[in-house]
Amino acid sequence: MKSSPSASSNDSNIDLTWDSPLALLFKSKKSKTYTMLSAADYNNLSDLLNILPLKNQLIPPPQSFKSAQEGQLFCGIGKIIKLSAPPNFKRRSRFGFRNLELLVEDASAEKNDEQYLYLKWFNAYPNFIEKIKKLKTINFWGEIKRYKNRLYLYSPRTQEVNGEEENKTKNDNDSGKDRVAINVEYPTINSVSGKFIKQVMNKLPDYLWEEIRETLPEEILNKRSLMPRSTAYKIIHGKIPPLAATEDDAIKRLIYEELYLEQLRLMQKKEAQKKLNSPLISVSPAVVNELLASLPFNLTSGQKQVVDEILQDISANAPMNRLLQGDVGCGKTVVAAIVIAITIKAGHQVAFMCPTETLVLQHSLELKNFFSHLSIRTALLLGSLPVKDKRIIKEGAARGDYDLIIGTHALIQDDLLFNSLALVVIDEQHKFGVNQRHKLVSKGENIHCLTMSATPIPRSLGLTIFGDLDISTIKEMPVGRKQSHTRIIDKNNYGQFLNFLKTRIQMGEQAYIVVPVIDETPNNLHSLEYIFNKFSGLYPEYIFAKLHGRLTSEEKTEIFLSFINKKINILVSTSVIEVGINVPNATIMAIINPERFGLSALHQLRGRVGRGGHPGFCFLVNDGTISAEALARLKVVESTNDGFKIAEQDLINRGEGDLWGIYQSGRNRYRFADIIANQKELLWAREDVVFYNHDRD
Repeated sequence: MKSSPSASSNDSNIDLTWDSPLALLFKSKKSKTYTMLSAADYNNLSDLLNILPLKNQLIPPPQSFKSAQEGQLFCGIGKIIKLSAPPNFKRRSRFGFRNLELLVEDASAEKNDEQYLYLKWFNAYPNFIEKIKKLKTINFWGEIKRYKNRLYLYSPRTQEVNGEEENKTKNDNDSGKDRVAINVEYPTINSVSGKFIKQVMNKLPDYLWEEIRETLPEEILNKRSLMPRSTAYKIIHGKIPPLAATEDDAIKRLIYEELYLEQLRLMQKKEAQKKLNSPLISVSPAVVNELLASLPFNLTSGQKQVVDEILQDISANAPMNRLLQGDVGCGKTVVAAIVIAITIKAGHQVAFMCPTETLVLQHSLELKNFFSHLSIRTALLLGSLPVKDKRIIKEGAARGDYDLIIGTHALIQDDLLFNSLALVVIDEQHKFGVNQRHKLVSKGENIHCLTMSATPIPRSLGLTIFGDLDISTIKEMPVGRKQSHTRIIDKNNYGQFLNFLKTRIQMGEQAYIVVPVIDETPNNLHSLEYIFNKFSGLYPEYIFAKLHGRLTSEEKTEIFLSFINKKINILVSTSVIEVGINVPNATIMAIINPERFGLSALHQLRGRVGRGGHPGFCFLVNDGTISAEALARLKVVESTNDGFKIAEQDLINRGEGDLWGIYQSGRNRYRFADIIANQKELLWAREDVVFYNHDRD
C-alpha cells in the first residue's frame, strides 16, 4: 500500500494528485512564495510541471583530484588545508563581504600523493564564511578553471553549506545503491527566486512522478518519435538521468504536446460553432449583381472570390466567423460594403466597429458613396458625442430605425440594443481586445462576424491565435494602384527631402507628417507641436493643420473634411491616421522618429499615400543617431512593399504577443513552444489533429 508523505505540517496524511491545489504544499496560504506563485497563475500541482528549468546538469560522482581538467564539471571531497578571507575593498558595505579562498587536498589521495585544488567565492557573506570555518572536509562541485597555473573552482556548490539536496535518481542499470545526482536550477517567477522554486519542487512526493497522465494518442507518439509525457517531465526536472534520450528530446515532446492540444481545442471550438443556428440571410443573385453593377469600378478576382466565400457563409445556418485580411489598399472596405448592403437588403441590422473616430468618419463617407442609390439608414455612434445624441441613436437602434450603425468602442456599451442585428463587422480587429469583440458579437444571437485586418497575418499566427476563424485573403491590388516608394532620411539627405516635399506640394499634392508623440519628452522624440512649428515656419505659404487624439470629434471631422477637400496642404498628425484613411490626393508621408514604430505600423502609415492616380512617397526621417538594429529594421521597410514579408519580420522582431496585443496579464501563451522557431512542429500538430480527430472513411 502506498504511503503518502506529508504535504504540509497542517495536512500530514493527504494523498496528493496533480490536480491538487498548490496551497497544500504550504503551511499557510499567507506564505509569500505561495502568494506570488498564485498571482502568476500557478494554482495546481500540475502547473509546476511546466516550469522549465534554466539548467539541468548531471553531477559526476566524487573523483580523484588527479583527474581534474580545465573546463570539466568536477565533483570532489577535499580536506581544508588553508582558508583566507581578505576584505573586498571594491565592494564595501555593511554586510562585510569578503573574498573567500580555500586550498583543499584530495581526501581520497594516498599518503605522499598530495593533490590540491583551489575553491574561491567572491563577495562571500560573513555567515557563509563562518560555516566554512567549522568544516574539516568539504564536498563540492563546479567547473574547473585555470588561473596562474593553478586549478580553481569559482563559486562551487557545496551541500554542507548551501543546504540543498540535489536530485538523487536511480540508474536503471544499477541495483539502487548507486544514485546519479542531478542539479536542477529554476528561473525566478514573479519575484520568487529559483532557489525557492526548487524547494517547492522538492516538496512533491516521489509517487506523483509515476502518475503523470499521457495526453497524446499512441499512434502519434510512434509517428512523431515522441517519448511518453511522464518521461519528458522526469528528464527536464532531473528525476531521471537522460540516458537513452536527451533533454532536447524531452522538450521536443512537450513542445509538440502544447501545440497539438491547442490545435485540438481550436478545432473543437470551430466544430461547436458550426452546430449553432444563426440568423438566416437571404442572398439574392439579382441583388448581388445589381450591387456589383452599381460600383464605379470592377472588382479584382481576389475581391470576387472573397465576396463569394462570405456570401456562402452568411447564407448558411451556422454563424460566420471569418477574418478578411489583405495588404494596404487591396480593397477590403468595398468587400465589406457589399456584404453589409446584402444583409440590410435582407431585412437585418449591421454594426460596424472601428478603432478610431477618424476611421469611423472615413468609412461613413465611403459607405455613403457606395450606398448612394440605396435607402440605407445610417448612424454614427462615437464616444465623444453628447449624451443626448447617444441616447437618440441607441433608442433608434432598439426600435430598428437604423439599418447600419458605425462606431468606435461606444458600440459595446451595455445599454446599446438592436432590433434585428445579424452581422457585425470589425475593422482592424487586432486593435480591440478579445472581450471587446465578444461583447459586440453577443448583442445578437449567434450572429455573423466579419473581422478585417490590413496587417497581414503570418501563417503561424493564422494557425494559432486565429485558428478558430476562417481566413480569406486578398492578395492582388486594384488596377491602377501605384506602389509607394520608401526612403530613409538622415542629416545627409535631409535637404533633398525638404526640396522634394516642397516640389510635390507646389504640384497640388498633399502630405502627411506623422510624429510619435504630442508633447515634448525627455528621450529626444520630436513632438507634434515642435514639428508643426518647424515645418510651418519652413513653408509659411502653405496651409498646415494638426490632427491628434485630444481633439474633439467635431474638430477631427472639420480637419479631416478640410484635408479631403484640399483646403489643407500638409497635415501634421500622430498615428491616428495609421489605418483606413483614404485621401487620393495625398502622396507624401514623412514619418518622424520612425524607429519608435513597429514595422507593420510603418507599412500601414505609408499605405495612406499613393491611393489615387499618383505614386506615393514615404520618408523615414531620423537624426542619424539611431542604433544599428533600428536602422536594419527601417531598411526592411525601405526594401519591400510586401506587407506579408514585413509582418513575418515584425513577428520575429517583436513576438506574437507584442505584435497583436494578446497578452493581457499572467503567463505567456506558451510554456515550451515558440511559434516562430517551432513552425515545423506546429504544422505537424495541425496535420495530426485533423487526421486523428475526424472520421477516416
